[in-house]
Amino acid sequence: MVNVAQCRNAESRRTQRICLRISSASPRFNPFRPAIPEHGYVLTPGRYVGAVEVEADGVPFARKTEGLTREIVTQFQESENLQSAILARLHKLGFALPEVGE
Repeated sequence: MVNVAQCRNAESRRTQRICLRISSASPRFNPFRPAIPEHGYVLTPGRYVGAVEVEADGVPFARKTEGLTREIVTQFQESENLQSAILARLHKLGFALPEVGE
């Protein structure tokens, strides 16, 4: 990864091209912006454009993941049921689908 100091003192053509790509990819991003060194050359977008604070919903992580796991398992089962129904209707219409790996 190229940092600001490397962009400022770029002697190699490769580093110059990388710096040019970074600066031209986004008009708001400038590899020479003074704020970047202040943040220890961390280029996480939230540091420069702001990040919204998210309030905790008060639900413990374990309970939340348990509920989400239950929900995705239900959705997987529903997906399998729908796939079976679609395959049955295609078969009824005369479409023979090959098995996986054939």
